[in-house]
Amino acid sequence: MSTVVAETARLILRPFQPADREAYLAIVGHPAMGRFDEEFPRPPEVAKADFRHALELAPFTRDEWNELAIALRPAGPVAGLISYRPHRAASGELAVTLGFHVHPDHQGQGLASEAMLGFKEALRARGVRRLCAVVDRANVPSIRILTRLGLACAGPSDTGVPDELAYECLLGPPGHP
Repeated sequence: MSTVVAETARLILRPFQPADREAYLAIVGHPAMGRFDEEFPRPPEVAKADFRHALELAPFTRDEWNELAIALRPAGPVAGLISYRPHRAASGELAVTLGFHVHPDHQGQGLASEAMLGFKEALRARGVRRLCAVVDRANVPSIRILTRLGLACAGPSDTGVPDELAYECLLGPPGHP
């Protein structure tokens, strides 16, 4: 499935394709990915199973973790991924909990910010009204990106992991902040 979810000046956000396997494994298996996320780096067998799941899952499957490739334009390599879980918030709004990882070879170029801003607008167009994220309090680069997206710290997360903070924001309809 190659449906484009969002495009920015430098990026295409799309479902993973079979040809992306090695890039996916390099991202989720890279030791630096575990700096602020205890689920990374993923062991090869887990990463391969996760990749198969990403290929099989239809985009925006509710109550499941979905993944999108952050691909460089026009048909460049996959530089990172966005993980997201659409769900109903306790308030009844359509919400998405999200996360992102950019391979260290592509960090420091503003790709995560650009990808997440493009994804935010795609979510807004799909009727999502609440964005949520959980981040390690020491992960200053990710906190900056979440803040640029308009998410604010809502306090400690409910994950039970020490030092994790919950971030969230409400989205207006398309064309509104």
